[in-house]
Amino acid sequence: MVQRIVNLISKKILVAECIAQEEEEICRFGLECMILKFLNYISYIVIGIFTHSLPSLFITACVFLPLRSRAGGYHSKTRLKCYLFSCFIVLVICVLSSISLPIWLNLGSLFISNVIIWLFAPVENSNRSLSEYEKRIFRLQSLIIMVLFDLIIIFTIFDNENISNSLTLGIVAVAFLVIIEKEKNRYFG
Repeated sequence: MVQRIVNLISKKILVAECIAQEEEEICRFGLECMILKFLNYISYIVIGIFTHSLPSLFITACVFLPLRSRAGGYHSKTRLKCYLFSCFIVLVICVLSSISLPIWLNLGSLFISNVIIWLFAPVENSNRSLSEYEKRIFRLQSLIIMVLFDLIIIFTIFDNENISNSLTLGIVAVAFLVIIEKEKNRYFG
Protein backbone atom coordinates (compact mmCIF):
# COMPACT_ATOMS: atom_id res chain seq x y z
CA MET A 1 0.00 0.00 0.00
CA VAL A 2 2.80 2.40 0.91
CA GLN A 3 4.56 1.56 -2.37
CA ARG A 4 1.41 2.41 -4.34
CA ILE A 5 1.17 5.79 -2.65
CA VAL A 6 4.87 6.45 -3.24
CA ASN A 7 4.52 5.42 -6.92
CA LEU A 8 1.50 7.66 -7.40
CA ILE A 9 3.11 10.71 -5.79
CA SER A 10 6.50 10.26 -7.49
CA LYS A 11 4.82 9.94 -10.93
CA LYS A 12 2.88 13.15 -10.32
CA ILE A 13 6.06 14.93 -9.22
CA LEU A 14 7.90 13.71 -12.34
CA VAL A 15 5.04 14.74 -14.64
CA ALA A 16 4.93 18.17 -13.00
CA GLU A 17 8.71 18.34 -13.55
CA CYS A 18 9.36 19.24 -9.91
CA ILE A 19 12.35 16.89 -9.87
CA ALA A 20 14.75 15.53 -12.47
CA GLN A 21 14.50 11.89 -13.55
CA GLU A 22 17.84 11.08 -11.87
CA GLU A 23 16.50 12.37 -8.52
CA GLU A 24 13.46 10.10 -8.58
CA GLU A 25 14.99 7.34 -6.42
CA ILE A 26 16.00 9.82 -3.71
CA CYS A 27 12.54 11.37 -3.83
CA ARG A 28 10.87 7.95 -3.59
CA PHE A 29 13.01 7.06 -0.56
CA GLY A 30 12.12 10.35 1.15
CA LEU A 31 8.41 9.91 0.41
CA GLU A 32 8.45 6.37 1.75
CA CYS A 33 10.18 7.46 4.97
CA MET A 34 7.74 10.34 5.41
CA ILE A 35 4.66 8.16 4.87
CA LEU A 36 5.95 5.45 7.24
CA LYS A 37 6.73 8.05 9.94
CA PHE A 38 3.25 9.51 9.50
CA LEU A 39 1.63 6.07 9.86
CA ASN A 40 3.77 5.31 12.92
CA TYR A 41 2.84 8.58 14.62
CA ILE A 42 -0.86 8.09 13.86
CA SER A 43 -0.63 4.60 15.40
CA TYR A 44 1.07 6.01 18.50
CA ILE A 45 -1.63 8.66 18.88
CA VAL A 46 -4.34 6.00 18.57
CA ILE A 47 -2.60 3.92 21.26
CA GLY A 48 -2.38 7.03 23.46
CA ILE A 49 -6.08 7.76 22.97
CA PHE A 50 -7.18 4.19 23.71
CA THR A 51 -5.06 4.01 26.86
CA HIS A 52 -6.15 7.50 27.96
CA SER A 53 -2.46 8.48 28.08
CA LEU A 54 -2.11 10.89 25.18
CA PRO A 55 -0.82 13.89 27.23
CA SER A 56 1.72 11.68 29.02
CA LEU A 57 2.78 10.17 25.70
CA PHE A 58 3.46 13.63 24.25
CA ILE A 59 5.52 14.56 27.32
CA THR A 60 7.48 11.31 27.07
CA ALA A 61 8.10 11.95 23.37
CA CYS A 62 9.68 15.34 24.24
CA VAL A 63 12.64 13.53 25.78
CA PHE A 64 12.46 10.20 23.97
CA LEU A 65 12.70 11.46 20.38
CA PRO A 66 15.74 13.73 20.67
CA LEU A 67 17.58 11.42 23.09
CA ARG A 68 16.86 8.30 21.03
CA SER A 69 18.08 9.92 17.82
CA ARG A 70 21.43 10.73 19.47
CA ALA A 71 21.90 7.74 21.80
CA GLY A 72 20.79 5.10 19.33
CA GLY A 73 19.33 1.81 20.43
CA TYR A 74 17.58 -1.29 19.21
CA HIS A 75 16.55 -1.51 15.55
CA SER A 76 14.53 -4.34 14.05
CA LYS A 77 15.61 -5.93 10.80
CA THR A 78 12.33 -5.41 8.95
CA ARG A 79 9.94 -2.50 8.76
CA LEU A 80 7.04 -4.59 10.04
CA LYS A 81 9.00 -5.79 13.08
CA CYS A 82 10.12 -2.21 13.70
CA TYR A 83 6.54 -0.97 13.53
CA LEU A 84 5.21 -3.69 15.84
CA PHE A 85 8.06 -3.28 18.33
CA SER A 86 7.63 0.50 18.36
CA CYS A 87 3.90 0.16 18.96
CA PHE A 88 4.62 -2.28 21.79
CA ILE A 89 7.08 0.17 23.40
CA VAL A 90 4.52 2.99 23.09
CA LEU A 91 1.84 0.77 24.65
CA VAL A 92 4.14 -0.10 27.58
CA ILE A 93 4.97 3.59 28.07
CA CYS A 94 1.26 4.48 28.05
CA VAL A 95 0.41 1.76 30.58
CA LEU A 96 3.32 2.69 32.85
CA SER A 97 2.45 6.38 32.67
CA SER A 98 -0.84 5.66 34.41
CA ILE A 99 0.97 4.14 37.40
CA SER A 100 2.00 6.52 40.14
CA LEU A 101 5.52 5.58 41.19
CA PRO A 102 7.08 6.47 44.52
CA ILE A 103 9.69 9.21 44.20
CA TRP A 104 12.53 6.89 45.24
CA LEU A 105 11.61 4.42 42.46
CA ASN A 106 11.31 7.22 39.90
CA LEU A 107 14.72 8.63 40.85
CA GLY A 108 16.28 5.16 41.12
CA SER A 109 15.16 4.16 37.61
CA LEU A 110 16.32 7.55 36.33
CA PHE A 111 19.76 7.06 37.91
CA ILE A 112 20.17 3.54 36.45
CA SER A 113 19.04 4.77 33.03
CA ASN A 114 21.48 7.67 33.21
CA VAL A 115 24.33 5.28 33.97
CA ILE A 116 23.39 3.05 31.01
CA ILE A 117 23.22 5.99 28.61
CA TRP A 118 26.41 7.49 30.07
CA LEU A 119 28.31 4.22 29.59
CA PHE A 120 27.05 3.11 26.18
CA ALA A 121 25.65 5.99 24.11
CA PRO A 122 25.77 6.25 21.21
CA VAL A 123 25.09 2.68 20.13
CA GLU A 124 25.66 1.79 16.51
CA ASN A 125 23.48 -0.64 14.60
CA SER A 126 23.37 -2.10 11.11
CA ASN A 127 21.44 0.93 9.85
CA ARG A 128 23.80 3.49 11.36
CA SER A 129 27.55 3.25 11.66
CA LEU A 130 29.35 6.27 13.04
CA SER A 131 32.78 7.76 12.56
CA GLU A 132 34.81 8.55 15.68
CA TYR A 133 33.95 12.22 15.30
CA GLU A 134 30.20 11.42 15.02
CA LYS A 135 30.43 9.18 18.08
CA ARG A 136 31.92 12.03 20.13
CA ILE A 137 29.31 14.52 18.90
CA PHE A 138 26.35 12.15 19.41
CA ARG A 139 27.65 11.17 22.85
CA LEU A 140 27.97 14.80 23.90
CA GLN A 141 24.51 15.61 22.54
CA SER A 142 23.03 12.56 24.32
CA LEU A 143 24.54 13.60 27.61
CA ILE A 144 23.43 17.22 27.26
CA ILE A 145 19.85 16.18 26.46
CA MET A 146 19.84 13.69 29.33
CA VAL A 147 21.17 16.20 31.88
CA LEU A 148 18.75 18.91 30.77
CA PHE A 149 15.78 16.60 31.18
CA ASP A 150 17.20 15.26 34.46
CA LEU A 151 17.10 18.82 35.78
CA ILE A 152 13.51 19.28 34.60
CA ILE A 153 12.59 15.98 36.28
CA ILE A 154 14.23 16.99 39.54
CA PHE A 155 12.51 20.40 39.52
CA THR A 156 9.08 18.91 38.72
CA ILE A 157 9.17 15.74 40.80
CA PHE A 158 7.50 17.35 43.81
CA ASP A 159 5.27 19.83 41.95
CA ASN A 160 4.06 17.80 38.99
CA GLU A 161 4.47 14.08 39.38
CA ASN A 162 2.89 13.35 35.99
CA ILE A 163 5.47 15.41 34.08
CA SER A 164 8.42 13.96 36.01
CA ASN A 165 7.15 10.38 35.61
CA SER A 166 6.50 10.85 31.88
CA LEU A 167 9.94 12.37 31.27
CA THR A 168 11.58 9.62 33.33
CA LEU A 169 9.77 7.01 31.21
CA GLY A 170 11.31 8.56 28.09
CA ILE A 171 14.84 8.29 29.49
CA VAL A 172 14.19 4.76 30.81
CA ALA A 173 12.84 3.69 27.40
CA VAL A 174 15.95 5.02 25.62
CA ALA A 175 18.23 3.27 28.13
CA PHE A 176 16.27 0.04 27.59
CA LEU A 177 16.70 0.30 23.81
CA VAL A 178 20.39 1.17 24.16
CA ILE A 179 21.07 -1.87 26.36
CA ILE A 180 19.09 -4.21 24.06
CA GLU A 181 21.06 -3.07 20.99
CA LYS A 182 24.35 -3.24 22.90
CA GLU A 183 23.62 -6.84 23.94
CA LYS A 184 22.37 -7.77 20.46
CA ASN A 185 25.63 -6.44 18.98
CA ARG A 186 27.66 -8.35 21.57
CA TYR A 187 25.99 -11.70 20.95
CA PHE A 188 25.04 -11.47 17.27
CA GLY A 189 27.71 -9.11 15.96
